[in-house]
Amino acid sequence: MKKKYLFAGALLSLSAVLLTACGSTKINLNDYVVVTYDGYETVGKARADVDVEKMISDHPEAFNLKGTPSELEKAAVEVALDGSIRGSLDKSDGLKNGDTVNWTWNNGDLTGISEKYPVTFTFENTSYTASGFKQAETFDPFEKIKVVFDGTAPNGTCRIDDSGKVLPNLKYTASAQKGLKNGDTVTVTVSAGNDLDAYCGQNGKIASAKEKEYKVEGLSAFAMKLEEVPKDTLEKIRKQGEDAITQTTTSWAEGNSLKGIELIGYYFLAAKEGFTPHPTDRVYCVYKVTAELTGVTGENDKNETVGEDSYYTYFACDDIMLLPDGTASVDLSAGELGHATAKSKYGSNGWLGFSAYTFQGYKDLDSMFSDCVTKRISQYDYENTVKE
Repeated sequence: MKKKYLFAGALLSLSAVLLTACGSTKINLNDYVVVTYDGYETVGKARADVDVEKMISDHPEAFNLKGTPSELEKAAVEVALDGSIRGSLDKSDGLKNGDTVNWTWNNGDLTGISEKYPVTFTFENTSYTASGFKQAETFDPFEKIKVVFDGTAPNGTCRIDDSGKVLPNLKYTASAQKGLKNGDTVTVTVSAGNDLDAYCGQNGKIASAKEKEYKVEGLSAFAMKLEEVPKDTLEKIRKQGEDAITQTTTSWAEGNSLKGIELIGYYFLAAKEGFTPHPTDRVYCVYKVTAELTGVTGENDKNETVGEDSYYTYFACDDIMLLPDGTASVDLSAGELGHATAKSKYGSNGWLGFSAYTFQGYKDLDSMFSDCVTKRISQYDYENTVKE
């Protein structure tokens, strides 16, 4: 049986049409419109055809077919009808049981057929009620996939493990796959070729959603603010700095000793947005160091005296990594002690005259701030909590 298939198209307002010819057979074209439904509820499809083969079989005399016509004779009539009888449905997919689909005739010139054959046609636009769709299973296409965030913020990565996906041809795409930091949002979209609904419908399923947002979390991250550095980590850096300062005093001249080390605050540097300097962050523990000295002053190099002197120094650690478990990682062994040299007002007399004691540090905070912060300010934001 040869059928003429017609699908969704523009609606045209057509009133009932009657083409007459003397002694002709009357055929109602609506009797030969066949609408079939297939698929699942809400993603069902409608298909319509005009069964011209049955029309010819029912009315052979109307098409001048006598006796037992040949296949060639019948094919000639079918070609003539196919070229002029047309129509379309206003909807053909995304259907559910009970939906109304409208059939509109959009025929060509049927006068030529009526002039060739003793036949007249009647037809009118009509509506059909969709039915017979199976109930589809609604499923969450994101339930059995895993969105994994790896790496170190702000350069984290996103990968999708879809090994557990419900249907084999589902494809998942992330809106961003790199350059991620904790708190960012990544949208994952599911697709299947050109039509997700059609693919799922063919498998008796309906996707409950086509995209889902995931919050980036669990990445290791460089500290971007001083308050983000855990207190126990700052304490470890402070202690390591004090040990490093104490070690420098072992080379002091006899009679000179360390009296006290006072932490007076922090400098904290974090890479500015859009910059990728090394290191990414740096914390400075800033100390005031007091020494008890035995020696002479440059003003009176004849009189031995005992007095105190002080200087400033720092101990700095780079790339403080905040870990997902709330702790932090820092390489204390790579810490840097202030490397400037500060001269004391005390010293000793030798054959070349007065020689001032020197400390590994700075005589004033302005000089230290310039070395630690000002020289790096083009690429780093900073915090300064130093108070004396």
